[in-house]
Amino acid sequence: MLALGVAVGVAFPFVLPPLGIPSDLTLRPTFFAATLVAGLVLAAMNHQLARRVVGSRLRALSGQMRHVAEVIADATYSGDWARCSPEECQLDVDSEDELGDAAASFNELINALASSRHVQQAMSEHTRTLSEHLELSEFGEAALTSFLSASGADAGGFCVVRDGDLEVSAAHRLDPADLPDNATIRSTLTSGRPLWIDVPAGLTVDAGALQFRPAAVGILPLTFRAVPVGVLVLAFSRPPAAETSRLVEAFRSATGVALNNVLSHERFQRLAAVDPLTGAYNRRFGTARLHEEWARSVRSEVPLGLIGFDLDHFKAVNDTHGHLAGDRVLRDASSAARLVIREGDVLVRTGGEEFLVVLPGAGPDDVSAVAERIRRAVGAISVPSGDSRIGVTVSLGAASVPSTPADTPDDLVALVDEALYEAKAAGRDRLVMCSRRQVASTA
Repeated sequence: MLALGVAVGVAFPFVLPPLGIPSDLTLRPTFFAATLVAGLVLAAMNHQLARRVVGSRLRALSGQMRHVAEVIADATYSGDWARCSPEECQLDVDSEDELGDAAASFNELINALASSRHVQQAMSEHTRTLSEHLELSEFGEAALTSFLSASGADAGGFCVVRDGDLEVSAAHRLDPADLPDNATIRSTLTSGRPLWIDVPAGLTVDAGALQFRPAAVGILPLTFRAVPVGVLVLAFSRPPAAETSRLVEAFRSATGVALNNVLSHERFQRLAAVDPLTGAYNRRFGTARLHEEWARSVRSEVPLGLIGFDLDHFKAVNDTHGHLAGDRVLRDASSAARLVIREGDVLVRTGGEEFLVVLPGAGPDDVSAVAERIRRAVGAISVPSGDSRIGVTVSLGAASVPSTPADTPDDLVALVDEALYEAKAAGRDRLVMCSRRQVASTA
């Protein structure tokens, strides 16, 4: 700035003669000195003006940049981002010149940082929510709630692929019965590519499973290593913003991985709970279920039934036909029993040829009817063994609380065992109900 003032002061006397001012006046030393001083004064004034106007704004910009840098460095470890909200960190845009444009660009950077932080927090919360649930029903509800909250969708459904079929795990303002059979949902799941459908205003559509008329619908397959594991349906009363689809897409990838983990956990739990030979639940799982149903029975004041049965003269089957034939008999007997118990009843192999059936909500008449169906179904099996066939019978003991007094689940098991021993002592191939101590017909 000083050099510019000197240059102007020196050059100014030489500019005047061409403009008609006599050179004997402009080229005098005193005039040179005057113009030089004037140039220096002008330079000093410009310098002060620049410092006051431009410098202060540049200092504000650099100060905010340092503040944001400090906040980011601190929040990276502390997690406290409240010190640099857009409202606190933005600059005032007080002009339309380059400095105003620089301030506006800085504000855009702050907004982008806040938006990025919001997405990061949403992703972190979504991942944390999913990681807290390993039971499929709880996972589906948690995942759908997280998607609805993050996207602003008004309705949604969460379906999973289990045993090759599509099942509804959670639904909000959708009819869950219609989701698995919806052709668009199934085709989108097969393709593995998200489908967003914008519904124009005034267009009448068959919303299918939807309980309200949407403006936009997103159908989002959930995959793990390109294999479909589920599908998410989101419905909006108003078209979502472009950022919404990007956020949902980020959620979708994490959800596919988490859902696969839940399904794997469920498969492992099922394998760990099932007796590999008969397909019935094992003793450990069965005992846990009995205690759960006992607690539910006491809490809800509903009956609980229990049947104990084992195969008559099973040792003779093994001794005569061998253990491989005996295993086939156990498998067929278990399958026959599973076919005739009620939905929700739990068949448990407690050891060897011994089984229990837990019957939630079953009074004495229900227990007796199921036990008789088991006796007849197992008695009808015929297992080939060489040139002969093997048939077996079963003896059964059964009880139902509160018709039969029992203080604990173990007491109930002991009463059923006692009734089973009575059935064997009475000639086998029969049922003894603990509550009435009556021996059922062996027909």
